[in-house]
Amino acid sequence: MKLSPRLQQVADLVDSNQILLDIGSDHAYLPIHLVLNQKITKAIAGEVSEGPLANAIKAVRANDLEQVISCRLGSGFNVFSDEQSEEVNQIGTVTICGMGGELIRSILADGFNKQLLNEQAVLILQPNIGEKTLRQWLMDHSYEIIDEKMIQEVNRFYPIIKAVKRQQPTTYTDLELMYGPLLLKEPNQAVINKYQEDKKHLRSILSQLNHDHPKYQMFEQKINELSEVLNHYESR
Repeated sequence: MKLSPRLQQVADLVDSNQILLDIGSDHAYLPIHLVLNQKITKAIAGEVSEGPLANAIKAVRANDLEQVISCRLGSGFNVFSDEQSEEVNQIGTVTICGMGGELIRSILADGFNKQLLNEQAVLILQPNIGEKTLRQWLMDHSYEIIDEKMIQEVNRFYPIIKAVKRQQPTTYTDLELMYGPLLLKEPNQAVINKYQEDKKHLRSILSQLNHDHPKYQMFEQKINELSEVLNHYESR
């Protein structure tokens, strides 16, 4: 099964011989790929509605993987029933991809509050937008970001964050929360392309505003910040 560049990068970040929980599994493409390539031993593919769940079940059956991939209906970590609570501590990797950062954050918070998030599990998260608020949650809950990628698919950019729980909290600056602590250190071309596009877009907005517009200064400050980040990349 061939994955999109975005999901392939997520697959590459998954450690071997894990039991995977894939939240919002989207046809279960990721767990199917990982099982077929013998990278993981088992998986749970979770979906919040009946239609996507039916698609995931169909794909798993088509690949004859019903014994190792369990497709379940539920919001976030609520795919575990009371009878399945022992499975929580067996999960080695949690993947949540293709959602907004706020939604991913709320899913993690709900799982944490209900003690359904195994804190020993590695988190691999791919927010479409709002990655700052997601990094903030990770920092607030003593997760360290150990890997970050930026993937470009045509004109869309996707950050991918890999994080693990630590005994001692890791502190990030506001700039690191916004742009990613590791992406700031080792940007790839997709990172540079993204922030060049963001800067161009903001300049276009700013050109249409009067100087006394209440958001003019905010956009101007953001453009200056992006300029500093891009200058930082170019000076490396």
